[in-house]
Amino acid sequence: MLEAGQQKQKSEELRERLSKLSDASLRITASLDLNTTLQAVVDGACTLTDARYGALLVFDDSGQVQEFVTCGITAEQTRRVGSWPKAIGLLGHLRTITDR
Repeated sequence: MLEAGQQKQKSEELRERLSKLSDASLRITASLDLNTTLQAVVDGACTLTDARYGALLVFDDSGQVQEFVTCGITAEQTRRVGSWPKAIGLLGHLRTITDR
């Protein structure tokens, strides 16, 4: 059983995570613009997981990347990367299983 101090700390951590989740949900649903919403999803996911970088890919019906949204990477860094990621390897597998 957790000591009172540990219980309080766990409770505070849970409150903080719930607050971050609530904030992310509000930002995601605040706009009807697709690009704004996708950016809010990536930003929120990074915030919730304390991730430095994040990316979201949206595939069209032919399996090509339609949108590539990032967090933690500048526009210049994205330009230097060049073309969008291809749906091969793990990305290809994830795309394939979501088509079912």
